[in-house]
Amino acid sequence: GIMLYQEQIMQVVQVLAGFSLGQADILRRAIGKKKIKDMEAQHDKFIEGCLKTNNIPKDLAETIWENIKKFADYGFNKSHSAAYGLLSYRTAYLKANYRPEFMAAVLTSELSNSEKLRFLINECRSSGIPVLPPDVNRSDVNFTVDNGSIRFGLGAIKGFGEGVSLEIIKAREEGGEFKSLSDLLERTGGMLNTKSCENLIRAGAMDSFGLKRSQLVAIIEPSISSAASRRRDKEMGQGSLFDMLEGFEDSGFGNVPPPDIPEFDESEILNSEKELLGFYVSGHPVAKHENYFRIFSTATVGKIAEGEGDVGVRVGGMIKSVARKISKRDGKLFAVIQFEDLTGSIECMAYPRVYEESRFLIHRDENAREEKNEDGHVPEVTPIFIEAVTKKQEESSPVSLVAEKILTLEEAMRKYSLELHVHAFEGEDDAKMPELLKLIRKHPGKTSLVICIRALNGYNVFIEAAQRCHVSVSRELLDGITHLLGPERFRIKADDSVPHPRPKFQKPAWKEQELGELQKT
Repeated sequence: GIMLYQEQIMQVVQVLAGFSLGQADILRRAIGKKKIKDMEAQHDKFIEGCLKTNNIPKDLAETIWENIKKFADYGFNKSHSAAYGLLSYRTAYLKANYRPEFMAAVLTSELSNSEKLRFLINECRSSGIPVLPPDVNRSDVNFTVDNGSIRFGLGAIKGFGEGVSLEIIKAREEGGEFKSLSDLLERTGGMLNTKSCENLIRAGAMDSFGLKRSQLVAIIEPSISSAASRRRDKEMGQGSLFDMLEGFEDSGFGNVPPPDIPEFDESEILNSEKELLGFYVSGHPVAKHENYFRIFSTATVGKIAEGEGDVGVRVGGMIKSVARKISKRDGKLFAVIQFEDLTGSIECMAYPRVYEESRFLIHRDENAREEKNEDGHVPEVTPIFIEAVTKKQEESSPVSLVAEKILTLEEAMRKYSLELHVHAFEGEDDAKMPELLKLIRKHPGKTSLVICIRALNGYNVFIEAAQRCHVSVSRELLDGITHLLGPERFRIKADDSVPHPRPKFQKPAWKEQELGELQKT
């Protein structure tokens, strides 16, 4: 068969059969959507048009028509398959051979889709590509590649449009890298005010100046005044005596001295990044618990979001926000929770029973943030686990969770740990065994204990401890084992049971029968 494109078909029927542009487009749409009946409606017009316009015999016109029909069956799809196949090949090649550049381009193309960005940033990190905060000396407006890492653009910072970003980049290109906050302020001509400076600092864009973010924030006001003063002097031709000395600009002599103060708390740094960039860049509030989430979760938020409804899950993470609601039916309180782990966020419903059981835990971080002013510190978030059933209102709806139980990390460790395996090496750890036994006795509980010893002869020996040596698994116990024996010396076998979805309501058979009899009468 002859391979034809839609546009060529329109030209064929116009030239051969004298179709108008409108008639040709009707046929094109019929072919594109495989509407055979609509095509057949054009058949007689085509045969007559061929004879009338170009004196083409009926037999030849029929042959041409059959080729057009053949295209409707496979040609349109084939042409698209070829185009998409070529695009897929090129995309795969770039992703395989220029992965950081490829991912930076994809991230830039999805700037307006925060959920897609979150997914892509996690993809970068899981494939070993670091994602770095913006930097006044390294960033472009959008995502770029910086020595194999992906660098946030200045345009990603809240309150920073393309215009301000381009001015910073232009000043950098004209005069080289910025040496300090004062240097940046002076060379950008007063474009940056107190708020925009603080946003740059808290987003990590001035980390290359070698000061703590807290120190940079503390010197914003005097630096703005100093930069304005020096700018005025230079405009009036009254540069200071020091300006004439070689290397004065590079020496940092004119910078405002920073106070000797501690850095912001990790939680405050991360919260600022999330607020200004939409993401935690330097880390994640619950990243330190990632190993425990992996052990005790049956799925990640990312996997749950890709899945189906009516599936029992257990997932570890943090409560990002809570909206308290009142049920119209019975006036009871329930909550709509935004729950997040390292792979994404998801909506979770805590209906009255669960909300009442876990009310304090649900609102713990929210209340702690409000009370931070007592010592000025932003408190750490509470790692939690949610036992839930997935829910999907419709086929196209996003997956959400309906909580059955909400627990702290410590509660989850006690509840879900079936066996604790401790690894030791004969010869190397012999003297530590009495100390290990003492530690175990401090944490009695219901979890089975297995001591796995690598003997000097190369055999592995497994000692299943008696019931009196069963333990209650906690971070204190695991930290104690790590401190005594070293990292990665324990493994937990976890209970993977999850809530069962409630059976969907079905009318009993006798009711169907009764309804049928009522309808007959």
